[in-house]
Amino acid sequence: MEKRQEGGASLSFSWKYGLALGLIIAGPSVSGGQAVIEAEEVVDNPDSSRTFVSPWIVMDPLDRDLRFRIRQGVPGACRLFGMSDYLRGFVVWSKDLRDAVGVNGDGSISDVEVGHYVESMTCISDQPYVPKITVKERKERLDGAVTVTLPLIHSGSATYRVVSGFLAGVCRLLGYNSAVKYSEEWSAATAAGVSLGFDGQIYIEETGTYLTSLECRNVDQGKYTSPGRRQFENRIKETRERL
Repeated sequence: MEKRQEGGASLSFSWKYGLALGLIIAGPSVSGGQAVIEAEEVVDNPDSSRTFVSPWIVMDPLDRDLRFRIRQGVPGACRLFGMSDYLRGFVVWSKDLRDAVGVNGDGSISDVEVGHYVESMTCISDQPYVPKITVKERKERLDGAVTVTLPLIHSGSATYRVVSGFLAGVCRLLGYNSAVKYSEEWSAATAAGVSLGFDGQIYIEETGTYLTSLECRNVDQGKYTSPGRRQFENRIKETRERL
């Protein structure tokens, strides 16, 4: 993960006419409208999401004392940072109360009220969102299949083992559409991990023995022609080309 913070300056953006606009000032800051969103720290995660730590809304760039934390509207706050949405389960809320504002979906700011506020949030840019997978070793076979060992799933700032679910979901994250039957191997020990859906999405966290080896391949799935399936297949193809 790469942390972006230079000379104590924070990363900030503003929202104007639906676009992140502005100029660079005082380090990695961007401004250009009445209200500015900023974060004390920005972390780039392996899955291309970004975690914004201590986000603030500065109501007037000329008066930096006039700033508030965010009490609601995480999707809108992510859009102000130039992202498209946020990762559920990766928003940390404060335990204490303070003056804070809400952020509407269009980026406008609502009234100041006392409430719990966002301490950190993880935003995503790609739609549909797909977790990132890495493997310890990858061996291509002459028949087009691949064998991988010790796959890890990266979502936001978290890293997981694969403990259950659809093995085809693991293969889809690798750029293949099918798991070779009976090719999977599991650990003897248990660990915290996740179960994957058929499309590679995480649907539950749990503890169990974890996947240590798997073979994947591509098979003809021409009968699956829905727009959603085609969109996801295109994402699989793009992922495989990047690996």
